[in-house]
Amino acid sequence: MLFVVMNILFLAPLAMAATVQPSVQLSSDSDAVHLLVGDAGEQISACGLASDGWGCEPIDVEGPQPMAVLLNTNMIRLGTIEAASDSMTVHVRDGVAEVAWDEASISTVEPSHEVFVVRLTGASADPAPMVNIAFGGQTSEARCGDDGRFPDAGINDGVFTCSLVTAVSTTKEKVASFQLRLGPIEEQPLGSVQYSGPSGLRFAQLTVGEPGAAKEEPFVLPVGVRGAEQGGDKPEVLSPKDIAIEAGEYIEAPAEVSSVDQTPAELMQKRSSAKPTSGWVGTALALCLVVVGVLMGRYSRRGVSSKLQGSEAIDLGALDGNGPVPNKGAILVHADPPGHALLHLAQTLTPYRRLVLVGTEKPQGLQPALDVVWVTDRDWRSISKLAKQWVLDGGVPVVVLIDEVDSIMDVGGASPTPVLDLLDALEGHAWVALVEPDGGAADIELPRWDWFSDRGWVAR
Repeated sequence: MLFVVMNILFLAPLAMAATVQPSVQLSSDSDAVHLLVGDAGEQISACGLASDGWGCEPIDVEGPQPMAVLLNTNMIRLGTIEAASDSMTVHVRDGVAEVAWDEASISTVEPSHEVFVVRLTGASADPAPMVNIAFGGQTSEARCGDDGRFPDAGINDGVFTCSLVTAVSTTKEKVASFQLRLGPIEEQPLGSVQYSGPSGLRFAQLTVGEPGAAKEEPFVLPVGVRGAEQGGDKPEVLSPKDIAIEAGEYIEAPAEVSSVDQTPAELMQKRSSAKPTSGWVGTALALCLVVVGVLMGRYSRRGVSSKLQGSEAIDLGALDGNGPVPNKGAILVHADPPGHALLHLAQTLTPYRRLVLVGTEKPQGLQPALDVVWVTDRDWRSISKLAKQWVLDGGVPVVVLIDEVDSIMDVGGASPTPVLDLLDALEGHAWVALVEPDGGAADIELPRWDWFSDRGWVAR
């Protein structure tokens, strides 16, 4: 019996591995498309445009793995994916990606554009560095950041990452030269890298002042929960309470709400779209689970948390049935008083989203289901950092609720519109609702809603 069990345990992982032919369908234009597989983007599939969509290089899917689609330099996470057939199609519309199986796949097509991803160390943060990349007879400028946006895997860690879309080089020698831009005509050499592999995603690691150290070496791309550097330690992922110590106050959920039996967090999870494994593989896996359970003498119960493991967050519908849809972008809400609308939004969303609350007064009476932080450091950079740290952990999506534009500050005093800086920084990371009294923030161009305590939502 034990021999049979050991054989099942050995064969099951092999049976779960699958080679998949992926393709991508887009509702808008893109010059470059890639698929990233694994927590740190260890596997990369370059895609080329055909008449009926994007045909990508085959990928190996060994059990459930995080995946993302990269459109130019904009990464959209697909969640944790498990192969359900040998043909996978990623449909992307309005910034939302969905995976379909068994659709007719598109054969691999050579890409017309590729993407440089550069890691830069030793650069000054003020101003943010810019790198000129000369490749294939053309020179282009890549902006760099340390704010958690692709391809950056760590916020404000002193390491900048840069990305650039460029046409595939037709020259025989594929050499890229990198220069740090210091002024309108002044540059500092960062070194050169010679590439030999096929077109797609090209990596470079550069150090200011050490042009001879330039090298082509992959680094972590934040596809899933932040993975470990090759040969290094796994970056620390802070708990919500740890994050709150720096920029906010963690709001505890009442015991009767936060218990595993009663938490609404279960509503946030759904099974992946993978179909049940069929044939002898499914039988073997089922038998394996039963035998292991018997041998162990018990089945363990896993509690629900705000981390999405093997599942995806459900897109939400209109709030209260006729209000805004809190999945993408930002809105402006008018209400009197604004605090009542913010509390209503928070209480409505807390079973389904993690919340970052910004305002001069701490909301009273809120009963959190998932993590909630009230920001005490109201500098826009601190708010952005806090929200993005949650986004990078791969958990339940984040919503930022702001009680009046004046509650956002720029501690350095350089920006006259810190709320716009915050909205720009959070674009693509979190849904944002800015709550104002009637007539407030008239110069901010956002979709507008009125909220009334007696009759709900009215779109302007």
